[in-house]
This record gives sequence, C-alpha cells and structure tokens, in this order.
Amino acid sequence: MNLQAGLWQQQTLKLTMTQELTQAIALLQYNAQELSAFLENKALENPLLQIEPGNVQAMDPVRIE
Repeated sequence: MNLQAGLWQQQTLKLTMTQELTQAIALLQYNAQELSAFLENKALENPLLQIEPGNVQAMDPVRIE
C-alpha cells in the first residue's frame, strides 16, 4: 500500500456572463443613432438621468490592419 502525503494546487479561470456583461456587449454593437435612442429611452424610464441634446457625436471607425 502506497500512502503519501501531499499538497496539490489547481488554478482555474472562469468567465461568468453577468447581466452587466451581456448589456455591455449589446451596447458596444450599437451605432451612434441606436445608442442615442437607447439612452433616450432609459432617460424616460429613469428621471435621474439627463441627456443633453447634441452631446452624441459619431466617430470614424477605426481600421485594424
């Protein structure tokens, strides 16, 4: 019978899809017009949010070469 004392360590990495992560992924896919509409809808639902017109500006897409 082979009885040995030992200590083992295992490291794992997990990514959990939380509600916040799912929302962030969805928001990153919006263009400027869709994002503006989303924010306006959220401002209607939440009186503490204020959106100033004209603060949303379209950006040039970044090219990855």
